[in-house]
Amino acid sequence: MQLLELTLESPQANLALDEALLETIEEESSHRELLRIWEAPTPMVVVGRSTKIDEEVDRARCEELGIPVLRRASGGATIVAGPGCLMYAAVLSHAQRPQLALLDAAHRTVLEPLANEL
Repeated sequence: MQLLELTLESPQANLALDEALLETIEEESSHRELLRIWEAPTPMVVVGRSTKIDEEVDRARCEELGIPVLRRASGGATIVAGPGCLMYAAVLSHAQRPQLALLDAAHRTVLEPLANEL
């Protein structure tokens, strides 16, 4: 698995890079795997692809505070993050790891070694 430790200048750029890495590896039709670790450079609210923003986010308050509300390409719950929050994006091969079809198994594959190192 390739490791990429890279934080870009904005939350928007970081989420866009995560999505671009996924799309690029999928287009290669390879079994390449990648783990990107980055830190949220500024406060942000990130919602999953099917989240109903108005039900989970106080948009007016976020706007008042200058906190962007962003949507990621993957699913999952809404999160609040900022400096000091470690983020990760993983592109894993189902061909190499069929057990990762279960989301919990995919999270464990990435987070257990990370937790052990920390």
